Amino acid sequence: MKKKIKSQKCILFILYIAFFTISCLTIVFIVKDFKYLSAHDNDSIKIILKVLMMVNYAFLSYVLIKIVKCDIYTIFSVENGNNFKKLGYGMIFLSIIEGILNFSTGGHFHILSYGNRSLKAPSIIFFIIGLTNIYLSYVFKEGKRIKEENDLTI
Repeated sequence: MKKKIKSQKCILFILYIAFFTISCLTIVFIVKDFKYLSAHDNDSIKIILKVLMMVNYAFLSYVLIKIVKCDIYTIFSVENGNNFKKLGYGMIFLSIIEGILNFSTGGHFHILSYGNRSLKAPSIIFFIIGLTNIYLSYVFKEGKRIKEENDLTI
């Protein structure tokens, strides 16, 4: 009998709703805003970056669904390690997009200011979370190796 993690169904339900909503919004956004693209317009880059950000959000929610779907006995697996690595790189990609989009906008909390431009806190936080997830991927792979060693030990 597979042992389930408490509140797993609730978390999966929320993640499925998030994935579905983000995917639908991405499609609507692409159809609505790509009509206004022009080669000479500065907003074209912002529109493309926003679409990439929405696609990345959908990707991140999909990877989270794959992580949460595991049972208690398959938590420490190579697949989960790879999913955490994907999650980490996705968060770093998100931090780069967030940094580019919000570099020239105003705000109250600035990090690394240069004139009237600065990095905002979300891009730094996303970057740190991404690095943490990449580190967790190695921890999960090592946990899989240790679990296999313990299973062989009598």
